[in-house]
Amino acid sequence: MSKGESYYVWENNNPVKSQDVIRIAGNHECFIIGEVIKPEDSAYWTDEFEAWISERGYQMIQNAHSTSELHNDPQMQIIYGEWYSKDEAISGREEAYHAERMSKSNEDAGLYDE
Repeated sequence: MSKGESYYVWENNNPVKSQDVIRIAGNHECFIIGEVIKPEDSAYWTDEFEAWISERGYQMIQNAHSTSELHNDPQMQIIYGEWYSKDEAISGREEAYHAERMSKSNEDAGLYDE
């Protein structure tokens, strides 16, 4: 049996790759719709509610955002905001990493210009 993927999981203020996440054994209940999430199912974590969200629950949150209905469900709004801020943090870290590498590369190139 293969392990389902997990998303938006952080440890020590750093994102954890989905393939490195180990969920507690057994089934979990989706915080949004209450359906059972089996260990082999993909799932999304919310730190705000310390709960798992199923693929279907995730899609409901995304749909609520895209149709501007997110404001009708405060819990979904909080979860979406949490995930958005984590995505932005990851993007910012990646951008800073690439900028630092480019700067280092340019500095190294200058060493051989004499």
